Amino acid sequence: MKKLISFVGIGPDKLGSGYDPADYCFDDGFHFETPLIQLAIIAHEMNLDSIILFMTAQSKEKHWKTLQEGFIKQNINPNSIEFCDIVDTSKQDATSQWGWFNALCERIHDGDEIIFDFTHGFRSVPIIFATAINFLQTISEFTLIHAYYGFIDTSSVGSIRKGRIVDLAGFFSLNQWATAAAFFARSADTTFFSELSGMEGAKESFAAFKEIKFSDSMNKLSGIIRNIDVHHASEKALEAVTYLKNLSSNASIPVQWIIKKIDTVFSPLANCNAISRHYDEAYLRSQIQLSHILISHGLYMQAFTTMRELLGSIGMASLRGKYAKANFDSSDGRNKYRYNMAELFLRMCQYPKEKWNWKTNEEEEHVRLLIPFFNRLEQHGLIESLNGLTKKIIDYRNGFDHAWTVVKYPGTSIIEGEAQACLKELESLLQTMFEKNLIFSDSSGSSGEE
Repeated sequence: MKKLISFVGIGPDKLGSGYDPADYCFDDGFHFETPLIQLAIIAHEMNLDSIILFMTAQSKEKHWKTLQEGFIKQNINPNSIEFCDIVDTSKQDATSQWGWFNALCERIHDGDEIIFDFTHGFRSVPIIFATAINFLQTISEFTLIHAYYGFIDTSSVGSIRKGRIVDLAGFFSLNQWATAAAFFARSADTTFFSELSGMEGAKESFAAFKEIKFSDSMNKLSGIIRNIDVHHASEKALEAVTYLKNLSSNASIPVQWIIKKIDTVFSPLANCNAISRHYDEAYLRSQIQLSHILISHGLYMQAFTTMRELLGSIGMASLRGKYAKANFDSSDGRNKYRYNMAELFLRMCQYPKEKWNWKTNEEEEHVRLLIPFFNRLEQHGLIESLNGLTKKIIDYRNGFDHAWTVVKYPGTSIIEGEAQACLKELESLLQTMFEKNLIFSDSSGSSGEE
């Protein structure tokens, strides 16, 4: 239903008529002369299914007749009008205020199209009603078409003064877009952004969010998380964050704040600059940042998957020559080297040497390439920690496959703590490897301890 909800005040002339006639003008040029702004809004909107007027007992007594006459002139169906004389602005206690809040909420339903008029709001009434609208926009499915506010042009002269009615609905979009940004930053879920972008009549302040390129950027960031795209996470994050920063430079302040919220989450990943497509320091650091994001989003299975991937990538990053220069997007890099080398290094870290068991000559050849790096780790006293951490990460990841993590760790805070602890230890080990020059800083294969 299309509904007008308005608050009818007494007016500044409490002893006389209350409100003087004015020629009210809307932004589209529509004019209507009346002492009561509600009648101007009704004439402008037309085809209203319901008119709900909140009033005090005094304002109803003073303006009821004028309103009735106006309704008759505009052929308004009397059955569509509801007078709610429940507001007593002399009472500002919590019980009264919650009563007004509840009364408004009871009159807005899913599917309604609402036109709100704040002009005659008095004392705490506008705050309470505005809060109710924000609440209902979050919890229900109605559309706020307009949020009108009318005023008299003090510079106008003549027997009939000029008035303006402006639409403030854009301010109510703020919370919706902010909620979408906060939800996206916490979950990488673009659902709210998509819903808002698809709404008709999105306000000009947020027009940037309706651009296809913005949707593409959000979907790229979402894909990084949802699909655990470890190989391209930093690169795609950099593309999206760069676009958002450019968008922000000429945007309104609210848009800048919303973009800042998203940027704060994804910039650390984008700043890894892992664009070489090789297993190098930047790539390993990007996996650390991706794991941080996954944990913060509550995607613990994906976080352990990424940490397991990172452990295998450490082995790849230790190799020289053609292996060091292998592009992980190439057939060799993806299938031949990654599948063989990384998985073998995981097994080397997972089990003590006396339990190593290589099934083929090819595996033994690949292990010989990894042994020099493994020995250097051992010389620096890192293998024992790496062995324990590898077992733990693989056990947790396998646990998600078989759902035992839910039984063993029934509270999400527990498994989150375990994920954070594993990532902290992994990050510390990796940093030690960098500081001791055990891993290549780039794909040249020329750095690293011999």
